[in-house]
Amino acid sequence: MPFLGGTFDYVITVCDRTAETCPTFPGDPERIHWSFEDPATAENEGARRRAFELVANGLAARMRIWMALPAVHQRLDAAEARDLRHSRA
Repeated sequence: MPFLGGTFDYVITVCDRTAETCPTFPGDPERIHWSFEDPATAENEGARRRAFELVANGLAARMRIWMALPAVHQRLDAAEARDLRHSRA
């Protein structure tokens, strides 16, 4: 797992089943749940494709709004500055 041992500020789940069984992450990150229907359960290929597009568009919209929140923006800026300092060291 590429993220094993990493720390996270936020953990966002999008599937109701995953939100219930989500593992514990070190550092007690903020947990956020955005409920989306599982597009893989659509009855045929055309319906699945449309369902995946709807979920992708919904996620993109929520990410834009969430990342524009002042508290989130400040936290992301601080993390970026911290990462730059560590990469220069």
